[in-house]
Amino acid sequence: MAAECFQQEEIDCLNQEIENYKTMLQKEREANRKLSEKCLRLQAAFESFCQRKQREKADLREHSMRSLLKNLLPLLDSFELALASAEENIDLQGSSEGCRLINTQLYSQSYSQLHSQIEGWRLIYSQLMDILQKEGLSYFPSLGEPFDPRKHEVIMQVISCDCEENRVVEEFKKGYYLNGQLLRPAMVAISRRRMGRELADFEPAEEKK
Repeated sequence: MAAECFQQEEIDCLNQEIENYKTMLQKEREANRKLSEKCLRLQAAFESFCQRKQREKADLREHSMRSLLKNLLPLLDSFELALASAEENIDLQGSSEGCRLINTQLYSQSYSQLHSQIEGWRLIYSQLMDILQKEGLSYFPSLGEPFDPRKHEVIMQVISCDCEENRVVEEFKKGYYLNGQLLRPAMVAISRRRMGRELADFEPAEEKK
């Protein structure tokens, strides 16, 4: 009888230890679950932080690039004007009448020297445009296009009977996009139809009679 009681006590003690281990295991599982959830939250927060920093970095680069290119565009305009003027001069020098005039204006430089210089300027301009285009700069043509207030800035109107109204008839400054967003509007002249009294002033004399 005493042996049976001893065995029962041993069994009860073992069962209690098992229950204690089960409780400890459940607590460990719960702690691990909470720790896993915390790690997932930290990972999500870190990924969100990295994405935010990447966006801020991209926005900063975009802002810096826009500012830089806005300052470069007047220089690009001047480069194009100088190149166009030089090309006109070399065309004029190709004639016997213009040759004498251009040689005086350009300190008697030869036609071949001028031609080589202009070719060098064209190459520099082409390389510069390649670099700017890789950075997202793109020119949009305006001449002959309908007026669009989103990308055109009108600085004058031209009365025309041959052209549709509100068409761009002259481009004074080129317009540019940067990565699909407007960087600078094109400065243009647009056509305007002559109406009423203005049209009568240009009628032939025999029709007015």
